Amino acid sequence: MSTPGEAVLVAHDGSDYAHRAVDAVARLFPGWPVIVLSVWESATTFAPAHALTTAEGVHAYARVDKAAEEVAEAIAGEAAEHLRNAGISATAVTVGSHGGIARAILDYAERNDVAAVAVGSRGRSQIKSMLLGSVANALVQRCPKPVLMVRDDDAAP
Repeated sequence: MSTPGEAVLVAHDGSDYAHRAVDAVARLFPGWPVIVLSVWESATTFAPAHALTTAEGVHAYARVDKAAEEVAEAIAGEAAEHLRNAGISATAVTVGSHGGIARAILDYAERNDVAAVAVGSRGRSQIKSMLLGSVANALVQRCPKPVLMVRDDDAAP
Protein backbone atom coordinates (compact mmCIF):
# COMPACT_ATOMS: atom_id res chain seq x y z
CA MET A 1 0.00 0.00 0.00
CA SER A 2 1.04 3.57 -0.50
CA THR A 3 2.11 6.02 2.13
CA PRO A 4 -0.70 8.53 2.81
CA GLY A 5 -0.58 11.26 0.22
CA GLU A 6 1.65 9.42 -2.21
CA ALA A 7 0.35 8.76 -5.68
CA VAL A 8 1.57 7.28 -8.93
CA LEU A 9 1.68 9.72 -11.83
CA VAL A 10 0.81 8.44 -15.30
CA ALA A 11 1.74 10.68 -18.21
CA HIS A 12 -0.96 10.30 -20.85
CA ASP A 13 -0.97 11.64 -24.41
CA GLY A 14 -3.98 9.70 -25.69
CA SER A 15 -1.87 7.06 -27.46
CA ASP A 16 -2.28 3.31 -27.18
CA TYR A 17 1.12 3.30 -25.43
CA ALA A 18 -0.22 5.61 -22.73
CA HIS A 19 -3.34 3.45 -22.35
CA ARG A 20 -1.03 0.50 -21.71
CA ALA A 21 0.78 2.51 -19.03
CA VAL A 22 -2.55 3.26 -17.31
CA ASP A 23 -3.45 -0.43 -17.33
CA ALA A 24 0.01 -1.38 -16.03
CA VAL A 25 -0.31 1.07 -13.14
CA ALA A 26 -3.72 -0.38 -12.28
CA ARG A 27 -2.17 -3.88 -12.11
CA LEU A 28 1.10 -3.00 -10.41
CA PHE A 29 -0.07 -0.42 -7.87
CA PRO A 30 -3.40 -1.68 -6.50
CA GLY A 31 -4.73 0.61 -3.79
CA TRP A 32 -2.49 3.53 -4.75
CA PRO A 33 -4.08 6.80 -5.83
CA VAL A 34 -3.26 7.68 -9.44
CA ILE A 35 -2.81 11.05 -11.09
CA VAL A 36 -3.35 10.98 -14.84
CA LEU A 37 -1.43 13.91 -16.33
CA SER A 38 -1.92 15.11 -19.88
CA VAL A 39 0.38 17.89 -21.08
CA TRP A 40 -0.74 20.17 -23.89
CA GLU A 41 1.78 22.10 -25.91
CA SER A 42 1.05 25.80 -26.45
CA ALA A 43 0.74 26.76 -30.10
CA THR A 44 2.73 29.89 -29.30
CA THR A 45 5.78 27.65 -28.93
CA PHE A 46 5.79 27.23 -32.69
CA ALA A 47 4.43 30.65 -33.69
CA PRO A 48 6.54 32.95 -35.80
CA ALA A 49 7.35 36.12 -33.87
CA HIS A 50 5.18 38.34 -36.09
CA ALA A 51 2.10 36.16 -35.49
CA LEU A 52 1.74 37.45 -31.94
CA THR A 53 2.12 41.15 -32.68
CA THR A 54 -1.56 41.79 -33.35
CA ALA A 55 -4.65 41.29 -31.22
CA GLU A 56 -6.06 39.00 -33.92
CA GLY A 57 -2.95 36.83 -33.85
CA VAL A 58 -2.94 36.61 -30.07
CA HIS A 59 -6.63 35.67 -30.03
CA ALA A 60 -6.15 33.06 -32.77
CA TYR A 61 -3.35 31.35 -30.85
CA ALA A 62 -5.36 31.57 -27.64
CA ARG A 63 -8.20 29.70 -29.36
CA VAL A 64 -5.80 26.99 -30.54
CA ASP A 65 -4.37 26.70 -27.02
CA LYS A 66 -7.87 26.45 -25.54
CA ALA A 67 -8.70 23.62 -27.97
CA ALA A 68 -5.45 21.81 -27.09
CA GLU A 69 -6.22 22.18 -23.39
CA GLU A 70 -9.73 20.78 -23.90
CA VAL A 71 -8.34 17.77 -25.76
CA ALA A 72 -5.83 17.17 -22.95
CA GLU A 73 -8.64 17.42 -20.38
CA ALA A 74 -10.66 14.83 -22.29
CA ILE A 75 -7.67 12.47 -22.57
CA ALA A 76 -6.82 12.69 -18.86
CA GLY A 77 -10.47 12.56 -17.86
CA GLU A 78 -11.21 9.41 -19.85
CA ALA A 79 -8.17 7.61 -18.44
CA ALA A 80 -9.02 8.66 -14.86
CA GLU A 81 -12.60 7.49 -15.38
CA HIS A 82 -11.29 4.14 -16.69
CA LEU A 83 -9.27 3.74 -13.48
CA ARG A 84 -12.17 4.78 -11.25
CA ASN A 85 -14.37 2.20 -13.00
CA ALA A 86 -11.72 -0.36 -11.99
CA GLY A 87 -12.00 0.75 -8.36
CA ILE A 88 -8.88 2.92 -8.29
CA SER A 89 -8.81 6.46 -6.91
CA ALA A 90 -7.77 8.58 -9.88
CA THR A 91 -7.52 12.28 -10.63
CA ALA A 92 -7.21 13.91 -14.06
CA VAL A 93 -4.80 16.83 -14.39
CA THR A 94 -3.68 18.91 -17.37
CA VAL A 95 -0.69 21.19 -17.67
CA GLY A 96 0.30 23.57 -20.47
CA SER A 97 3.82 23.58 -21.81
CA HIS A 98 5.91 25.95 -23.90
CA GLY A 99 8.32 23.56 -25.56
CA GLY A 100 9.08 20.86 -23.07
CA ILE A 101 6.61 18.07 -22.41
CA ALA A 102 9.12 16.01 -20.45
CA ARG A 103 10.09 19.08 -18.41
CA ALA A 104 6.40 19.76 -17.63
CA ILE A 105 5.95 16.17 -16.41
CA LEU A 106 9.13 16.34 -14.32
CA ASP A 107 8.11 19.67 -12.79
CA TYR A 108 4.68 18.33 -11.91
CA ALA A 109 6.13 15.17 -10.38
CA GLU A 110 8.59 17.18 -8.28
CA ARG A 111 6.02 19.76 -7.11
CA ASN A 112 3.59 17.04 -6.07
CA ASP A 113 6.08 14.58 -4.60
CA VAL A 114 4.70 11.54 -6.39
CA ALA A 115 6.00 8.07 -5.56
CA ALA A 116 6.63 7.04 -9.18
CA VAL A 117 6.03 8.13 -12.76
CA ALA A 118 4.64 5.82 -15.44
CA VAL A 119 4.82 6.47 -19.15
CA GLY A 120 4.11 4.54 -22.32
CA SER A 121 6.91 4.13 -24.81
CA ARG A 122 6.75 3.51 -28.53
CA GLY A 123 9.74 1.22 -28.22
CA ARG A 124 11.94 3.17 -30.61
CA SER A 125 15.54 2.15 -30.91
CA GLN A 126 18.08 4.24 -29.01
CA ILE A 127 19.20 5.87 -32.26
CA LYS A 128 15.66 6.85 -33.26
CA SER A 129 15.01 8.19 -29.75
CA MET A 130 18.16 10.31 -29.96
CA LEU A 131 17.22 11.66 -33.38
CA LEU A 132 13.50 12.13 -32.82
CA GLY A 133 13.49 12.78 -29.10
CA SER A 134 11.59 10.79 -26.55
CA VAL A 135 9.59 11.96 -23.56
CA ALA A 136 9.95 8.51 -22.01
CA ASN A 137 13.72 8.56 -22.47
CA ALA A 138 13.98 12.06 -20.97
CA LEU A 139 11.95 10.96 -17.95
CA VAL A 140 14.14 7.90 -17.38
CA GLN A 141 17.28 10.04 -17.65
CA ARG A 142 16.17 12.98 -15.49
CA CYS A 143 13.43 11.95 -13.08
CA PRO A 144 14.58 11.54 -9.47
CA LYS A 145 11.57 9.26 -8.84
CA PRO A 146 11.26 5.68 -10.11
CA VAL A 147 9.99 5.60 -13.71
CA LEU A 148 7.91 2.76 -15.09
CA MET A 149 8.32 2.67 -18.86
CA VAL A 150 5.64 0.51 -20.45
CA ARG A 151 6.79 -0.55 -23.88
CA ASP A 152 4.87 -1.57 -26.93
CA ASP A 153 4.04 -5.29 -26.92
CA ASP A 154 5.70 -5.64 -30.32
CA ALA A 155 8.86 -3.69 -29.46
CA ALA A 156 12.17 -5.40 -29.81
CA PRO A 157 14.03 -5.98 -26.51
